[in-house]
This record gives sequence, structure tokens and C-alpha cells, in this order.
Amino acid sequence: MMFYVPSEIDPLVDSEPNFPHPLIGDILKVKVNKLASTKTNISYSYYSIPYCRPNKIVNSVENLGEILRGDHIQNSPYQFRMGVPMMCNIVCRITLDEKTTKELKEKIDDEYLANM
Repeated sequence: MMFYVPSEIDPLVDSEPNFPHPLIGDILKVKVNKLASTKTNISYSYYSIPYCRPNKIVNSVENLGEILRGDHIQNSPYQFRMGVPMMCNIVCRITLDEKTTKELKEKIDDEYLANM
């Protein structure tokens, strides 16, 4: 999994003076997007399969382009701290029933990827 975190010399950030630079130790909250497949043209909401969920799912559309692309940007229970090494951290545990396992396997077989 890869994440884009702006750096001190990032020209995209430096061109936007109101964009705050993250400092060491700042909490970086991860947002999730739709599930997309390289084999099908159908996209699904990130939470249409049993990923760990926050207590309350909040939609987070930031611009018109996201709406036109069909993005479904939402919050997640995942977070990191800027510049702080982190190993494994259990966010939740999910027990899958037979029906959910089958649906998840179908998404894997159709090469769906989670966009975060």
C-alpha cells in the first residue's frame, strides 16, 4: 500500500499557501475511495465488502471532478502519525459467513482494487 504525503519541498503544496504542512507526529487520517476493477467497468463503494469501518461513515467529496469520476470518498478507521514508524496495528476483527466469503472471493477473482 502506498500513500502520498506532501513534503516540505513539494511544488504542489508550496503553490497553495493555505495548505498546512504536516509536522512530525501529526495524525494522518486515511480516506478510502471506490473499489475498481481492471476486468469490469462496474465500481463499488469501498464499504460494500467487509472492511473495517469507522463508527460513523462520512462522505467527503472535495471537488466537482471527484463527482464526475464517480468517486466515493469516505473516512476510514485507519490513521498514521507523520514521521513515526509504525508496525502492525489491529484495527478490527471480522468473521465472515459463507455468503460474504463468496462475495469477497468474486471481487478478488474480478481483480477489484481498493483505492485509499
